Amino acid sequence: MKRIVTPVLILSLFTGGCVNPNMARYQDSALPGSALPSTASRQPRAPEASPPQDSYRETDSGKRYSLTLKDANMRDVLMLLSRESNVPIVADRDVEGRVTVNLANKKLGEILYTILKPLDLTARVENGIIIVGRPAMITRTYQINYLKDKRDTASNTSSGGGVKIATSGSSDFWPAIESALEVLIFGTS
Repeated sequence: MKRIVTPVLILSLFTGGCVNPNMARYQDSALPGSALPSTASRQPRAPEASPPQDSYRETDSGKRYSLTLKDANMRDVLMLLSRESNVPIVADRDVEGRVTVNLANKKLGEILYTILKPLDLTARVENGIIIVGRPAMITRTYQINYLKDKRDTASNTSSGGGVKIATSGSSDFWPAIESALEVLIFGTS
């Protein structure tokens, strides 16, 4: 019994003695003290509202249109829709492409969505005018609380009683960040 209790007692003394009571006063050197988030700011934030990309779908009066086109120029189609609906539609310089559709009894917003989506075009409403163009790039900044660099740690402790404790650790999260960004930007893993 004494053979079992002695090593267990020594092991528990070593692991209990490894606790640093002053650990709370140390902070990571990667962030200055003012950059550390306070407990009040750790509340989850509401997601930022992005501008509605399909707000033009709400602008039509409810009147329905039928449209049959074969290999028509996109600029000509937009001009035709503007003239028929009495809603001003303006095409950006980079709007080009050919359209082939057969739509019956659809609202203006539904027609615009149907002809713009395959050509990777979007529409937005500014001051009552529908502006058709390429999608605007959305830039968001995210704050990442991180270690400055890769850190490797190792600790070896031994005693004359035959107990040896070895611990090691590593923190390098950059490969995980890089692969996550590749998935977000390029859509592949």
